[in-house]
Amino acid sequence: MSVVYDKFYLLSSDSLALPINSFPRGNILLSMKTIAEWLGDQLARSGLTQADLSRKSGVSTAQIARAVNGQRGLSEVSIKAIAEALKIPPEQAFREVGLLPPVPNRTEQSEWLLYAFDQLTDEEKKTVINIMEFYLSKK
Repeated sequence: MSVVYDKFYLLSSDSLALPINSFPRGNILLSMKTIAEWLGDQLARSGLTQADLSRKSGVSTAQIARAVNGQRGLSEVSIKAIAEALKIPPEQAFREVGLLPPVPNRTEQSEWLLYAFDQLTDEEKKTVINIMEFYLSKK
Protein backbone atom coordinates (compact mmCIF):
# COMPACT_ATOMS: atom_id res chain seq x y z
CA MET A 1 0.00 0.00 0.00
CA SER A 2 1.38 3.42 -0.95
CA VAL A 3 1.54 6.32 1.46
CA VAL A 4 1.87 9.90 0.29
CA TYR A 5 4.76 11.44 2.20
CA ASP A 6 5.45 14.93 0.94
CA LYS A 7 4.64 17.61 -1.60
CA PHE A 8 6.51 15.73 -4.30
CA TYR A 9 5.60 12.35 -5.68
CA LEU A 10 7.29 9.98 -8.02
CA LEU A 11 4.76 8.40 -10.33
CA SER A 12 5.79 5.21 -12.04
CA SER A 13 4.38 3.98 -15.31
CA ASP A 14 1.89 1.83 -13.39
CA SER A 15 0.58 4.97 -11.60
CA LEU A 16 1.71 4.01 -8.11
CA ALA A 17 3.10 6.81 -5.98
CA LEU A 18 6.56 6.16 -4.61
CA PRO A 19 8.41 7.97 -1.82
CA ILE A 20 10.59 10.77 -3.14
CA ASN A 21 13.77 9.02 -2.01
CA SER A 22 13.32 6.16 -4.48
CA PHE A 23 14.06 7.20 -8.05
CA PRO A 24 13.70 4.27 -10.43
CA ARG A 25 14.55 5.07 -14.05
CA GLY A 26 11.76 6.11 -16.40
CA ASN A 27 9.56 7.80 -13.82
CA ILE A 28 8.39 11.41 -13.72
CA LEU A 29 8.69 13.72 -10.73
CA LEU A 30 5.55 15.81 -10.20
CA SER A 31 4.67 18.54 -7.72
CA MET A 32 1.19 18.05 -6.28
CA LYS A 33 -0.87 19.26 -3.38
CA THR A 34 0.20 17.82 -0.10
CA ILE A 35 -2.22 15.64 1.79
CA ALA A 36 -2.43 18.43 4.39
CA GLU A 37 -3.42 21.02 1.76
CA TRP A 38 -5.93 18.70 0.10
CA LEU A 39 -7.52 17.60 3.36
CA GLY A 40 -7.66 21.17 4.70
CA ASP A 41 -9.34 22.32 1.48
CA GLN A 42 -11.86 19.49 1.65
CA LEU A 43 -12.72 20.20 5.27
CA ALA A 44 -13.20 23.90 4.51
CA ARG A 45 -15.39 23.18 1.45
CA SER A 46 -17.55 20.64 3.27
CA GLY A 47 -17.88 22.57 6.51
CA LEU A 48 -17.09 19.39 8.43
CA THR A 49 -14.88 19.20 11.48
CA GLN A 50 -12.13 16.62 11.73
CA ALA A 51 -14.33 14.67 14.15
CA ASP A 52 -17.28 14.78 11.71
CA LEU A 53 -15.07 13.51 8.89
CA SER A 54 -13.72 10.77 11.15
CA ARG A 55 -17.24 9.55 11.93
CA LYS A 56 -18.30 9.62 8.27
CA SER A 57 -15.14 8.00 6.88
CA GLY A 58 -14.09 5.59 9.61
CA VAL A 59 -10.59 7.12 9.60
CA SER A 60 -9.49 7.96 13.14
CA THR A 61 -9.62 11.57 14.31
CA ALA A 62 -5.96 11.32 15.31
CA GLN A 63 -4.97 10.15 11.83
CA ILE A 64 -6.94 12.97 10.21
CA ALA A 65 -5.41 15.54 12.60
CA ARG A 66 -1.86 14.32 11.87
CA ALA A 67 -2.56 14.48 8.12
CA VAL A 68 -4.05 18.00 8.33
CA ASN A 69 -1.02 19.15 10.34
CA GLY A 70 1.35 17.64 7.80
CA GLN A 71 2.84 15.23 10.33
CA ARG A 72 1.77 12.04 8.51
CA GLY A 73 0.46 10.95 5.15
CA LEU A 74 -2.62 8.90 4.46
CA SER A 75 -2.87 5.44 2.96
CA GLU A 76 -4.78 4.89 -0.27
CA VAL A 77 -7.48 3.16 1.79
CA SER A 78 -7.86 6.22 4.05
CA ILE A 79 -7.93 8.64 1.10
CA LYS A 80 -10.62 6.50 -0.55
CA ALA A 81 -12.70 6.39 2.65
CA ILE A 82 -12.41 10.15 3.09
CA ALA A 83 -13.31 10.80 -0.55
CA GLU A 84 -16.38 8.58 -0.29
CA ALA A 85 -17.42 10.30 2.96
CA LEU A 86 -17.13 13.65 1.17
CA LYS A 87 -19.01 12.30 -1.87
CA ILE A 88 -15.99 12.85 -4.10
CA PRO A 89 -14.97 10.21 -6.64
CA PRO A 90 -11.93 8.43 -5.15
CA GLU A 91 -10.11 8.78 -8.50
CA GLN A 92 -10.43 12.56 -8.24
CA ALA A 93 -8.97 12.53 -4.73
CA PHE A 94 -6.11 10.26 -5.87
CA ARG A 95 -5.37 12.67 -8.73
CA GLU A 96 -5.45 15.73 -6.48
CA VAL A 97 -2.88 14.26 -4.11
CA GLY A 98 -0.71 12.76 -6.85
CA LEU A 99 -1.49 9.05 -6.58
CA LEU A 100 -2.83 9.12 -10.14
CA PRO A 101 -1.64 11.33 -12.97
CA PRO A 102 -3.77 14.34 -13.93
CA VAL A 103 -6.36 13.95 -16.67
CA PRO A 104 -8.08 16.42 -18.98
CA ASN A 105 -11.04 18.24 -17.43
CA ARG A 106 -13.46 16.36 -19.69
CA THR A 107 -12.28 13.02 -18.29
CA GLU A 108 -12.56 14.32 -14.72
CA GLN A 109 -16.13 15.43 -15.39
CA SER A 110 -16.96 12.04 -16.91
CA GLU A 111 -15.53 10.25 -13.87
CA TRP A 112 -17.59 12.45 -11.58
CA LEU A 113 -20.77 11.82 -13.58
CA LEU A 114 -20.22 8.06 -13.44
CA TYR A 115 -19.51 8.22 -9.72
CA ALA A 116 -22.65 10.29 -9.07
CA PHE A 117 -24.77 8.07 -11.34
CA ASP A 118 -23.65 4.97 -9.42
CA GLN A 119 -24.97 6.54 -6.20
CA LEU A 120 -28.54 6.73 -7.56
CA THR A 121 -31.31 4.18 -7.20
CA ASP A 122 -32.43 2.31 -10.33
CA GLU A 123 -35.52 4.51 -10.58
CA GLU A 124 -33.42 7.69 -10.28
CA LYS A 125 -31.05 6.36 -12.96
CA LYS A 126 -34.00 5.88 -15.34
CA THR A 127 -35.10 9.45 -14.69
CA VAL A 128 -31.62 10.83 -15.37
CA ILE A 129 -31.36 8.83 -18.58
CA ASN A 130 -34.76 10.12 -19.72
CA ILE A 131 -33.70 13.71 -19.01
CA MET A 132 -30.43 13.24 -20.92
CA GLU A 133 -32.26 11.67 -23.88
CA PHE A 134 -34.67 14.61 -23.90
CA TYR A 135 -31.85 17.18 -23.99
CA LEU A 136 -29.95 15.22 -26.65
CA SER A 137 -33.05 14.96 -28.84
CA LYS A 138 -33.23 18.78 -28.97
CA LYS A 139 -29.81 19.03 -30.68
